[in-house]
Amino acid sequence: MINAGQATSTLALYDILVDSVEFKMNEGCKYLDEENLRLGFDSKTYESEDGTSYKITTTTVVNDKENRDINIKLVMSGYFGFRDEGELSEEQRDHFIEKNTLAIIFPYIRSYITNLTAQSGGKPIIIPPININMLLEDAPEEEEDQ
Repeated sequence: MINAGQATSTLALYDILVDSVEFKMNEGCKYLDEENLRLGFDSKTYESEDGTSYKITTTTVVNDKENRDINIKLVMSGYFGFRDEGELSEEQRDHFIEKNTLAIIFPYIRSYITNLTAQSGGKPIIIPPININMLLEDAPEEEEDQ
C-alpha cells in the first residue's frame, strides 16, 4: 500500500477562479448532437515576480459548427505553486507548469460547462476527458504546418 504522503505532488493548486463567461444559447441547442460541437482551448502562463507562484489562464470556447445555437467562452484561472520547489530542476518545474496545471484545471472547465448548459434549459454539454499531454505535444506540429 502507498503512503499518501509519499504520493503527494510537489505542485499545489491554491485557487481556481472563473474570470469571465460569455454564454448564448438558442432553442436549437436542445437538439444538438455532440458531433456538431466544436471545442477550442488556449492557455497562458504568468509567473510571479519572485518566481514562487504561477497563474494559468485558460480560454475555452464551445460552439456548434454553424455558430448559431450555442456559443460559450469561458475564461478560468488556476493559481499554483510548489510545496518543495528546491527539490525540482528547472526542467521538472517547467514540465509541471506546462502540462500538469492544465490537466488539473481541465476537469473544472468540463464541470462548469456541463452545469451551465444543464441549468440553462438546454441539453447538457459533456466535454469528454482529453489527454492534455497529447494535445500539447500536437500543438507545436500544428503551428509549424501553418
